[in-house]
Amino acid sequence: MTNQECKKKRYDIIKPGTKLVKRTKKELIQLLKDKGIEAAGKADEIKKIAENHGILTVIEEVKKEEGWVGKPKGMLQILWERGWIDETKIQDYTVNGKKDALGSTINETSLRYLLGNCEDFINEESMLQYYGRQMGVLVDRTPKCHCELAGEGIEYSWAAAKNKYRRVPVTVKKSKEQFRNLVRECLSRDVITTDLVRAFSRRARRYICAYHAWHEQQRTGNTTQESAISQHLVEKLVKKFKTHRAVIDFDNRFVVAIVKMEQEGASETGSNSN
Repeated sequence: MTNQECKKKRYDIIKPGTKLVKRTKKELIQLLKDKGIEAAGKADEIKKIAENHGILTVIEEVKKEEGWVGKPKGMLQILWERGWIDETKIQDYTVNGKKDALGSTINETSLRYLLGNCEDFINEESMLQYYGRQMGVLVDRTPKCHCELAGEGIEYSWAAAKNKYRRVPVTVKKSKEQFRNLVRECLSRDVITTDLVRAFSRRARRYICAYHAWHEQQRTGNTTQESAISQHLVEKLVKKFKTHRAVIDFDNRFVVAIVKMEQEGASETGSNSN
């Protein structure tokens, strides 16, 4: 925009006429809460409750063209200010990027890709890391969607707890209090023992070493026996998908085997002591 256009669109511009706007579910719940009414459910149910208590679900607002003051900047604006945008091809830029004739994404037209290459965005702290640093704690993140690498095998411990929970009959977890007691039991040290935690931690470190060897092989192009073994270990995990995974889905057999081994070891120790 020119300087004149920029100044003109600085603040909201009121236009003649009005328009009808539907109130959102969140707005209706808040209005009900202000009246001392707690409401939950689907949007249609909340709408009926609001109407029954004299709350308008549709309101009339003046028409306006929103200005840019007080509004968050978009990705295109940020990248343009940093000189990443070719103004002669501004129509080519989209959030995920345009595709070429072969269906491949042209990264240079993807706002998400370009923004991800900005140094401050790459090194930006998460909220958890920020507050951890305020408390003098270092929070180190593992890669997203790679639960097999998560801190000292925590996902394996979680899978063991879920296995324990699923084996308990439904009759034992019907009430809220029964459910809470069962969850506490599944997460207790009687189920997640020190030996289990150490075994799961070793498994996670094996995957970390395997991924590292895989990465080095891809980077250098060298194939050694070690990297070949590592490749075999992670080939089922390093497929081209980045959806959420749970250890209990792809490594359940290992978790069950380790838990069974732990239980058998405990029973043998008890019998020997007797």
